[in-house]
Amino acid sequence: PAFLCRQTDLLVAAAKTKAKVNIKKGQFLNPSDIKYSVKKVLQTRGIENEGYEAAQKNGVFVAERGSSFGYGNLVVDMRSLVIMREFAPVIFDATHSVQMPGAAGGSSG
Repeated sequence: PAFLCRQTDLLVAAAKTKAKVNIKKGQFLNPSDIKYSVKKVLQTRGIENEGYEAAQKNGVFVAERGSSFGYGNLVVDMRSLVIMREFAPVIFDATHSVQMPGAAGGSSG
């Protein structure tokens, strides 16, 4: 889900499966705030350590898909990749980042 980073019940349920969890950073979210979502998953799995290595070892990833910029635009601040990498391995969804949400006339990405 697009707002997975804010859906605590779903994060906890995913963490309990022991499957890999890819947390999409919401387009509204400060990159450094993704740490709270990662922490929820790790704590649910009984992991008290935080950071890249703990997340990697326990199958937790974060995805950067861009940030809202005005109406109908997404932009990617490449600094967010470095910031988010402090907390978990980062997946960059470039295909999502070039979309124009709400574009008229069909698909835009």
